[in-house]
Amino acid sequence: MVAQSILGYLAQAGLPISTLAQAYLVVIVFGVGTDYCLFIVSRSREELGRMLHREASMESLRRIGPVILASAITVIAAFMSLGISQFGMNRTMGYSLAIGVFITLLANLTLTPALISIFGRFLFWPTKIYAAPRRDLIWYRIGQWVTGRPWLFLLPILLLLLVPYIVIPQVNLTNDIVTQLPSNAESVAGFNIFKQNFPAGEFDPLY
Repeated sequence: MVAQSILGYLAQAGLPISTLAQAYLVVIVFGVGTDYCLFIVSRSREELGRMLHREASMESLRRIGPVILASAITVIAAFMSLGISQFGMNRTMGYSLAIGVFITLLANLTLTPALISIFGRFLFWPTKIYAAPRRDLIWYRIGQWVTGRPWLFLLPILLLLLVPYIVIPQVNLTNDIVTQLPSNAESVAGFNIFKQNFPAGEFDPLY
């Protein structure tokens, strides 16, 4: 609501705002907001095993806050880079979404720790909070295994991610919806008949 209100004032002041900004803003705010909350809550749960809930809230924010800040700055910079786009909707959408991420960042660094500090251990009821990492959990063992042999996992995964780049020169990008349908579909056959007998754009004119 805060981000949308800011965009409303900016639009009233004459700044062009895309009509789709409101819809996209909801998706982006819920996406990054949920992720950042999960980071803070998860870290707070770890700290609650070693200290009181108020201290745990401060310690978790001290440790995870810079990570969230770096992530938010990266996303904001990415959205702001859309300002150089020649497509009007992308150009105006960039700073609109960047404002939404910034407001979400402020809420996560203030409101979320405050709520955790108020509710404390009751936030995780009825699950137990352990003072030390659960070494019997499979994720702990996987983490120990991966961090103990980082290059054994890093190099194969990087090579696997590089494989699609081999075929990039052969990719022909198109916005033709018909090519995404089966060639033997009746709708495709009917559309091809239109293409053969009418000028381009006659069947579906665009103004």
